[in-house]
Amino acid sequence: MDIRFEINKIESYSRALAEKLCNEFFSNQEAIKGEQIVKLTPIDQVNLFVVKNLFDKWREESAKLKSPYFNYESHDVKEALQNVLNRLSQNIYIRKEFFKPLLEKGIFDTLFLILKPEGFFSNEYFTKQELLLSEIKESEKYYKINKGILDQLVLRLERENKFVIKGSELFAYAEILLKENPFSSSEKDKYLEQFSAMLKLEQSSVPNPVSLVTEPNVTYKEERPTVISADPVLNEKHILNEKFGVDKLTVNDQLKQRQSTLAEKISKSKIENIRGAISLSQKFLFINALFKGASSEYEKALTEIDQCQNYDQALNLLNDNYASKYQWDFNQYEVKEFVEIVERKFS
Repeated sequence: MDIRFEINKIESYSRALAEKLCNEFFSNQEAIKGEQIVKLTPIDQVNLFVVKNLFDKWREESAKLKSPYFNYESHDVKEALQNVLNRLSQNIYIRKEFFKPLLEKGIFDTLFLILKPEGFFSNEYFTKQELLLSEIKESEKYYKINKGILDQLVLRLERENKFVIKGSELFAYAEILLKENPFSSSEKDKYLEQFSAMLKLEQSSVPNPVSLVTEPNVTYKEERPTVISADPVLNEKHILNEKFGVDKLTVNDQLKQRQSTLAEKISKSKIENIRGAISLSQKFLFINALFKGASSEYEKALTEIDQCQNYDQALNLLNDNYASKYQWDFNQYEVKEFVEIVERKFS
């Protein structure tokens, strides 16, 4: 299933549920307080993520207060700021229009953690340049679901005496732990049933997805039988044609054919480094949609593309090493967008 479609579905459901819960709570309340937030829904993880989002916002606001005229690294200043935070945490008072975005994100993050844990931790860690061990330990208190993953990450970092770690390295650890400790279907079903009790949510028959009643149904393409040829070369070509289109073109043919049409769709401004042209949101989508969540493969592909001498060489690289391996669908948005960025590199 298209990762962008799944994210859109989760976002849509999160928006609808946040609207419903806010309408119910604020119908007779002017604002919500801290003790009410932690009991707002029957799903503790949603409530905890809302609190986490709230204090993340507070830190962002605190950073804006910093001035070049004062030493904010002073022990006394840090202690005073912490005291302010502690006092504010006892006086949380949020009106509906400010609370709803926090709740919506808390719902989204919880569903994302349940349905796509690799994607969730990629977003949490991989996109960050560096993280402090103290920050990771601080975040543990906000997790109920997959908390064991964070516990094991902290233990590993402590054993290796790593107090500062690259986000990509931390995600690689988390990826291994998630594969070794998969989230059970029964646990997943339990949480989805709790969400459905608040706002109906229908699970799809496709593995690892969610089909939500707030969006229209999806039509899936029917699988056609593969015809096997006695000639292995012809057979491989036929299989590729079956996977990537009915026009009987090879993967490489399809990629080359796009050269004449890409100019009509995007700006031809040249880019020197392909990484610099990919936004964080695109990076997340490419890793999950094109490389099945394998961030190391994504990074390897970008490095190899940057080393190519021309567009044809880059297309051959994608064809030989990635397109057939990860079964790219060239009608898929993410594939088109990725190839367009590659073309800009060699325009």
